[in-house]
Amino acid sequence: MLKNPLVYVWIAIVGALMLAANLPDRVTLDQLPPSGQADRTADDKDRADRVAATKKDVPKSSVQEQGCATCNEHEKADLYEQRRMADAVEKQNLINVVGSVLLALSLVFTGWAAFAAARAASAAQAAVHTERAWMSHVGLHTGNVVSGDIDGVPFKNGLMIRMGWQNTGRSPAIRTEAFIEHKMVGAGDPVPTFVYAPSRIPLSTSIGPGMTITTAPRGLNEQEYIALRGRTAKVYVYSRIAYFDVFTKVERVTEACGEVDYNGEVMDGRTGKMVPNIGFVPIGAQNSAS
Repeated sequence: MLKNPLVYVWIAIVGALMLAANLPDRVTLDQLPPSGQADRTADDKDRADRVAATKKDVPKSSVQEQGCATCNEHEKADLYEQRRMADAVEKQNLINVVGSVLLALSLVFTGWAAFAAARAASAAQAAVHTERAWMSHVGLHTGNVVSGDIDGVPFKNGLMIRMGWQNTGRSPAIRTEAFIEHKMVGAGDPVPTFVYAPSRIPLSTSIGPGMTITTAPRGLNEQEYIALRGRTAKVYVYSRIAYFDVFTKVERVTEACGEVDYNGEVMDGRTGKMVPNIGFVPIGAQNSAS
């Protein structure tokens, strides 16, 4: 079986044209009406003799040259020629009609093929979106820090902050780079705007479906931590993760910005120690995904 429907259309066109070209003529000499009575009158005989005498000097018509030797009268020959011409016109009209119909069918099948190709392309694009990697933030990872440093400045009794990212898609995220920054502002100040600065040592790794990673740590020193707990200041965290999926060469970017929400301390069921109860409230314009 042929898979391309246009092949069947062209087969039908060629068959119809061959059939129309070989249609027999409907009018033949045997089908012409009789010339009149069987016995002609004397006048008719004289007229026929005069016509026969003049035929010697008149060239034969195209019809007579093509086998119309039995046509003894000009009127009958002319009628025969007219009938043949009418049949030829009718045959050509039939060919034109059949060709037009089949051409229309060919155009319909061509449009259908283009529509099917567009649907297939859309389905493939939808499959890419369904199967691609999706990096989503899963909140902050925090903990009390007895001692540490922020950008080379040591501190004690502070708060460590990391952003968690998870691949919630169905294929790996590759060439992944994560970024995090935080700012402390006054309690009544607006949400700050963060400027992305590429890492000096980019994190280039693959993250499979369902896997979770965290960014590099950021920290609040003791004075900042006290201000956060006393609600005299607010802390905002911005994190950005860039990656590629395995289907395209387009860089995907997801960013999250929000306020650090301090809600006292709770006991860690694993260690039995008191740990900060920190939430993350997305806020501001820098929350997007691509």
